[in-house]
Amino acid sequence: MSVPVRPKTLIKQLRPTLPTKYAPLTKDGNGLQSVYLAAIPVPMAGVLMQASPELGNTSKPVGFEIENAPVRRVEDQIEAAIRNDTTIDSTEKRELALARRGQGKFRQNLEQIEGGCRLTGVCDRRFLRASHIKPWRLCGTNHERLDGYNGLLLTPTFDHLFDKGYISFSDEGVILLSDRFPGAVQASLGLPAAQVTNAKAFTDAHKGYLAFHRSKVFLP
Repeated sequence: MSVPVRPKTLIKQLRPTLPTKYAPLTKDGNGLQSVYLAAIPVPMAGVLMQASPELGNTSKPVGFEIENAPVRRVEDQIEAAIRNDTTIDSTEKRELALARRGQGKFRQNLEQIEGGCRLTGVCDRRFLRASHIKPWRLCGTNHERLDGYNGLLLTPTFDHLFDKGYISFSDEGVILLSDRFPGAVQASLGLPAAQVTNAKAFTDAHKGYLAFHRSKVFLP
């Protein structure tokens, strides 16, 4: 069952994101009836998605998984908003679009920080994916979308598990396994003991993103 997100209950978080002209809401959180088809700024969309059980993964009933199609639709809408933003130059727009796919400047920034997969030790970039810690669609700023500290280099299997919330990391770099991660699959992948040996602590610049992943993406 869909759970509605009521902007009025989120107005403290939404208020700083409201545009000064043609805002879709009043500062009290009420709909602005005098405005027709008002645009929703990207930061405002991020607040709404974080509050959405379907898209922000903030509420996770048993068996719940994010479906790819709704996520792609939201990401397409954010990318369209970025393309239409006249305050961003064409080069940054291109890099933000590439960052959505783990490429471009985001990957370059990430590779300057991470030398390889923290779980398998693989360093050959041909076999690594650049994965956002705080998902691209939920980033509050474009800086977060391009920040190398908001990323990990992971082999494809672990990239998938991290993206879907079956694994996360402590600030000390130790892998965390979701209770919803089947034990048989864990054993097939050599988890958990074989992976802990590669653990190393994250920097302070990583920790805010990791806290977000543990609270909003990781499946309890």
